Amino acid sequence: MHPHPVIESFRLVRVNKRLIASDDADLEVTQFPTLTPAELLAKNPSYSDLLKKYKRTFPLKVNLQNGSGSLAIVGTEYNDPKYRVVSAVRDLEPNSTVRCDPRGEGARGCGGRSSR
Repeated sequence: MHPHPVIESFRLVRVNKRLIASDDADLEVTQFPTLTPAELLAKNPSYSDLLKKYKRTFPLKVNLQNGSGSLAIVGTEYNDPKYRVVSAVRDLEPNSTVRCDPRGEGARGCGGRSSR
């Protein structure tokens, strides 16, 4: 378990193409649960309460390019601990959601694109 809240998923809202500056993207990030393991044990909320009270979504703007390359999603395949690039963020379809698995069970990192 993690000592701090983890990112459950993020959704690509849009890619902003720039003429002069580097392109950026607007993401919607979902953090769940927002409790630390110690808080979770102390409060002992039901799953319904977790979803209602301890889930947070917030906007995030990220640059898609820097001097050394493009922003990419990195993760592992199930039962293969070697990290690899899953996709460039700019190649995601708008409104696609990327789920993250920080638990280290099977695939880790962010991957498994899906649409909402």
